[in-house]
This record gives sequence, structure tokens and C-alpha cells, in this order.
Amino acid sequence: MDERDTVLGRVSDEDDRTRSVPPRRSTWERALPWALALVFAGVYATISVARFERLETRPKLRV
Repeated sequence: MDERDTVLGRVSDEDDRTRSVPPRRSTWERALPWALALVFAGVYATISVARFERLETRPKLRV
């Protein structure tokens, strides 16, 4: 066995030991993107409905 095999063997052994599962995120960190998405969807829907209603109430132009 030469030096290169020994060094690579040690590196791969260390990698197995140093890998760890990331800690589980808290509830608010998981819920925050969903809450922001719902807020954005609500604002977007409100603006869209308001724009649509404004177009309906605008007097029609005769050409």
C-alpha cells in the first residue's frame, strides 16, 4: 500500500464521521414561507378584484 491509498482512506473515514444530519427547523421557520405565500396571494387577489370592479364601473366610451 502506498501513501496515496493511506491518505485517501483516512479522508473517507473522516468524512463518514463528520457528516451529520442538519438540525430540524423550528415550526415558525417551516410555516413562514407558507404564510408569506398566502399573504401575497391575498394581496394579489384583492388588487385584481379591485381593478376588475373599477373597469366594470367605468363609463363606456362610444366610438
